[in-house]
Amino acid sequence: MAHEYGHALNDSKLISQEIVFGKAPAKKRQRTKASKRRQLEWAAAVVAETVADFVAARVLGPASLMPILFVEMLTLRLKKIERISSNHPPTPLRVRLVCDYLKSLNVSTADFDPVFKVYAFDYERKLQAMDKSDREWVNTTANTADKLLSSLAEKIASKVNSLGLVRFTERNAKAARLLQETLAQRLPISSRRRLPEKKIFTMLNSLREDATPEEAYGILSELDERPVASSEILTAGWLHRLSSLEGELMKTFSEGGTGRKADLGSYSRYVEKTDGLLLKSLELAAVHADVLSRLRRGYAAF
Repeated sequence: MAHEYGHALNDSKLISQEIVFGKAPAKKRQRTKASKRRQLEWAAAVVAETVADFVAARVLGPASLMPILFVEMLTLRLKKIERISSNHPPTPLRVRLVCDYLKSLNVSTADFDPVFKVYAFDYERKLQAMDKSDREWVNTTANTADKLLSSLAEKIASKVNSLGLVRFTERNAKAARLLQETLAQRLPISSRRRLPEKKIFTMLNSLREDATPEEAYGILSELDERPVASSEILTAGWLHRLSSLEGELMKTFSEGGTGRKADLGSYSRYVEKTDGLLLKSLELAAVHADVLSRLRRGYAAF
């Protein structure tokens, strides 16, 4: 959904059109020859996909790439690229550009690097399994898109950064790593304290006898629960899924008489439970944020 939200922003603000055609995209298109115009329109469509990828990465971090990677790894073969007007850049290129973009935001992708490596291996294996002509066409299209997007990546990033979207940070990533432990206990995650209890108690113990009530309550306020950001919930969900995936897959297989028999129902229940926990977490976080907002408005009125 974050990716599609990026498309909506791109369409409303004509970001990709302006990057490719300039300040007056409609007039410039009208003055361009048909063959050149088709090439530029393809470029605008490819840039639009990158804008959407960057928007999703800015608000969700590296986890924004996980759905497309898992969907593609579940397919038996790579899809053929029928024509150069295919709008989506090759996924390996999208991964590289998004990782570079996140690096420019000082966000690490280390938590998801193993998935990127597995995907790269899977993609190359499927690419080599294609007919020679199809493989060459995929490589040609990939090189064309790479040349285009590598030259425009900084401009696309600048446009996305200027949209004023709430940015996923390393602080969010750190929080998500801790929150996945709650998910592992089959508990929803909706709130967290800004500081760990140990640090709060250290601050309390440091209070002097002549400390004012305001100083004491200022420290005690750190015990208040704050709503968790949706980006942290989704990231924690993917981290939990990745950390438990191997174990759950092993449970999916049981020893049969002549080999291993898959119990796909077991894995299906695992996915449903995890997704249910994440949905409940998102709902509870929204309720928590709404309650705090109403309390603040009430205090302000008082």
